[in-house]
Amino acid sequence: MKKFFLFLFAVALIFTGCMKEYDEVPIPNSSEAPYLKVTGAITNGDTAYAAPNIFLKFWLDSLPSAVDNYTFSWNLDGGDYSTATSPEKKYSAGIYDVSVVITPVNGGASITRSIVLVVDNSSAWETTLILLSATPVSGSNYDYAIAMRTTAIYNYSNIAADPWDRGDFTGWDFNYLTETTTINGILYVVDHVILPANETQVQRFTYGKGNVYAYAPESRYWIITAPGEGVFEVYLTNGQMSPNPVGAGLIPGDNGDLIGGAYAPTIRTEIKYSSIPLCDSLRIYVNYQQYANGPQPFLGRLLNNDNWQNIALVLMSGDYAGWCYQTFAIKDLANGLYFRFGPSLTAPNAYGQMENSKFFLPGDNMLGLQITSGLKSGTYEIRRM
Repeated sequence: MKKFFLFLFAVALIFTGCMKEYDEVPIPNSSEAPYLKVTGAITNGDTAYAAPNIFLKFWLDSLPSAVDNYTFSWNLDGGDYSTATSPEKKYSAGIYDVSVVITPVNGGASITRSIVLVVDNSSAWETTLILLSATPVSGSNYDYAIAMRTTAIYNYSNIAADPWDRGDFTGWDFNYLTETTTINGILYVVDHVILPANETQVQRFTYGKGNVYAYAPESRYWIITAPGEGVFEVYLTNGQMSPNPVGAGLIPGDNGDLIGGAYAPTIRTEIKYSSIPLCDSLRIYVNYQQYANGPQPFLGRLLNNDNWQNIALVLMSGDYAGWCYQTFAIKDLANGLYFRFGPSLTAPNAYGQMENSKFFLPGDNMLGLQITSGLKSGTYEIRRM
């Protein structure tokens, strides 16, 4: 099955029918809401990843009052600025710093929110299903424009039929699609799904052409239903498309230490596939809050002999608070990955508890994993050294 892939667009509406005038709109400190969100990108911690040349929409989730009570000053990088509530922009490949200053119109302190935007044509963070836009419509609903990659359907261009999709949102009736778009040379069909803003139920669906279904196990939204078969599975809530349900305390990654076992998972892993040969990567997630809580968690990688490389871990927030991560090129891991982690990069002599992880090497007091190509081309197996 496939999972339909993360971004929340929430605007807190305050009932104003009998609301009296007030002097200040509350604005929280910089470690709290609101959160800067990017529709059309995949966000991990303080970094968002997107493909080039698609419209990205920037907005703020969990404002404490209605948007009309604030002014917005956006720096979209590249010399582009905006005072819109939710500006949009296309980006070419590169790394950008996007920020916004939020100011209450009736007085109060301004705060700044920022995010690093990585626009990369080589890293296929998700190319099968893309949320093009999420537009508020009447009745407290959202119109989700979802692009579906036609190359996931075998012999698509030679099938004399209209493309279609069917799923929970159509009652599993065929919904024929007429809208298309091309992104980075890939042809997509586009469907518009209208759902309530507060929808929390999972949406499962498939798409195809003629009697041929899509097959896309590389997608983060794909769920296997039988050998060689699957569907897409997504959550569409408050303008965000995600493979994960709404709620706190989610656990990242699709592999690693057991979820729901005797101990909280220590290490989780995830493969990041690339459209460029030999450019796939492995992301390591560390449960630092549980096992190495500190101001600047880091990962120490053993390079050779007793030569260690200490690397800062990227903190995650929101539903993944308490986790952090670092990414490694798989082509650089031919001899495996030996590592440990600690709470403070400024004092990298203390290390977290690692004994609960299935990757733990007791004799060396470190973690070790190897990654090998799986039985199926383009897949990998991650195991303890």
